[in-house]
Amino acid sequence: MTIAMPVHNKQQFLDHDEDRDRAKLVILHILEQAGGSLAKSELFKAFWLAHLFYAKNSAGYLSSWKIIRLPHGPGIDRGDELILQLRDSGDLTLEHEPKGPYQETICKLSRPETLKELPKGASEAIGSAIKVIKMPDSAAQISEWSHELSRSWSTTPNGNELDIYSDLIPDDVYYERKLKLEKLNEVYDDLFK
Repeated sequence: MTIAMPVHNKQQFLDHDEDRDRAKLVILHILEQAGGSLAKSELFKAFWLAHLFYAKNSAGYLSSWKIIRLPHGPGIDRGDELILQLRDSGDLTLEHEPKGPYQETICKLSRPETLKELPKGASEAIGSAIKVIKMPDSAAQISEWSHELSRSWSTTPNGNELDIYSDLIPDDVYYERKLKLEKLNEVYDDLFK
């Protein structure tokens, strides 16, 4: 299995207006490919998976917006803020549907005809993410992936950014690289003492 590794430093793009706009555009493309609407929890899962699928098959990042650890799965950093900005700009509407005694927020795309293009490979990555979240029993399967298979999930406290891209590296390769880096750190420590 070949994994395309990102070609730029993600940190340099965080919290810039340009990346906020990219994250919002990804959200809109997810809604478009999902048939125009998704529950907010499904949107969060699709955002996370689309970034993983994109990184697995393309060079670079779908966006450099943070994906954080929430109690029940990966989430979009400041996701509610982005969704409200998209609502206020008229790009999506929000509806609330009963789910037991609670209300579930449904995000609905308002203007699909005005969507800007995303980089090559983005549409396929988003389509793969949508396919996964629309599978029967997908919520349980996706939770299992994040809780049992994700290295970054098991080492990150709630509210902090997940290093989702490290999860694409097979365990044996990851630990071998980690050991090599630890040995290099020891050598550098000895050199500069």
